[in-house]
Amino acid sequence: MGLGDGFPMPWGDIPARPFLGFSDDDQAAILEIVRNYLNPARPKG
Repeated sequence: MGLGDGFPMPWGDIPARPFLGFSDDDQAAILEIVRNYLNPARPKG
């Protein structure tokens, strides 16, 4: 096993981490927050 900065490096398949993504609803909410931040005079909705 190789070492990276003194720690063993994993070999083989690393499982996906779905908790690091976000859903379509999350994406829509994030975009709305960013739009409101960048243009506070924009009507909500």
